[in-house]
Formats: sequence, C-alpha cells, structure tokens
Amino acid sequence: MSNNAKIGLALASLLVGYVLGALIKWPIGGTHNDGTVRVNASGSVMATPDQMVVDLSVRSKRASSAEALSSASASMTKVIAALDAAAIVKKDMSTTQIAVEPDITYEGKEGQKVSGYIARQSLRVTVRDLKKSSELLSKVSAAGGNDLIIENTSLKVSSKNSALAEARLKAIKAARAKAATYAEATGRSLGPVLRITESSGSNTVYSVRSAAADSTSGSNVPVEPGEAKIKVIVDATWRLN
Repeated sequence: MSNNAKIGLALASLLVGYVLGALIKWPIGGTHNDGTVRVNASGSVMATPDQMVVDLSVRSKRASSAEALSSASASMTKVIAALDAAAIVKKDMSTTQIAVEPDITYEGKEGQKVSGYIARQSLRVTVRDLKKSSELLSKVSAAGGNDLIIENTSLKVSSKNSALAEARLKAIKAARAKAATYAEATGRSLGPVLRITESSGSNTVYSVRSAAADSTSGSNVPVEPGEAKIKVIVDATWRLN
C-alpha cells in the first residue's frame, strides 16, 4: 500500500471516530446517569385555624355620584379607624374595590330612570390573632353602621403553625417509602435525594359566613375556629444505587 493510501485510510478512520463520538454520549465520569426514581406523595394533618381573613364593604346611596362617594368614604374612614384602634397594621389592610354606579329603576311608561347613585368601597383585612376576631367584628360593625356589609369571613392556618411542618414531614416520608418500593422491585437501593419540590398550597382556607353587619348588637360576634385540613404534596427524586 502506498504512503498516500495509508494517509488516506488514517484520515478516514479519524473522521469516522469523530462522527461516532459526536453521536454517542459515553457513560464516563460525572456525565454518567446511573438511574433515578421520581415520585410524588402527600401528607396531611388537621389543625386549628389561628387567623381570619375578612372582606368588608361599605355601601352608600345618594342623589349624586360625588355625594355617594363622599358618604362611603366617610364610613370606610370610620371602619379603618376602628381597625387601627384594634392594632391591625396597615399591611394587613388592602383596598379591593372603589366603585360608583347609577341606581337604575324602571317605572311604567317612563321606562328606565336614574334614582340616585350607589358608591361602594371594599377592604380585605387579615386578623392574625383569631382570639381578637370576635371583638373586632363587633367594633367594626358599630363603626360602619348601616353602611357596612361583612361580605365574607375565612379562617386559615398560618404558615408558622407547627401543623404545616408535620404535614411536610409526613409527605416526604411517604415519598421516600414509595421510592424505596420501586428501587427494591428493580433490584436497586436508594441513594441520596437529588431534588424536592412542594407543589401544593400550605394554607387551607374555607368560608365561614357571609352576612350584613348588625350595629345594634352590643355583644361580640361568636367565632368558632373548628378544624382545617392542611395538605402538602411533594415531588422528589432519588438517585438509585
């Protein structure tokens, strides 16, 4: 074989090796994937709610839109003052609506008629100490008078509650047990955990009541916390030995 032929054959071999190397991912060193198992599982516990979220509104009807808005603003100012007096901090009060619209009625042949204007302002309040919620609702009701509407109240378990940590522990234990079952079934064992994500909300919130405020009552509004279900779902990946 001539020298030129030998050189050509060597170049061809190098070219083939380069192409194959580009197409094949060799399982060498840190790039070698020795197998993983990914599972999801949940853990849940029952807990006593320790916070309340209250949606409040004031509604005022007047002859003009400006008068209606001014009246509603005055009522809401009194409500906010009552909240301030009860040590509710500003970050736990959030305006959710300010609206003014005509109050339209229909009267026989005259048809559609504007009988006045209705202004509405809404506020969402987080009460971080549930023990104070009963007295707070009564004071807010008295401050807002007949313009106030308690739209909705919800009880929830705060993120600091130990029940959340317990639910997370149950979830990860359940995930590990499931992963170990798969590993054993395939003749492997679990290695280190590689990744854990929590894919569910941790606070269970549920509606309690919706009612108009009764400012004539001198007694506090009764609040029974009951129990809430706290559920955590985790997605976890383990390396297989």
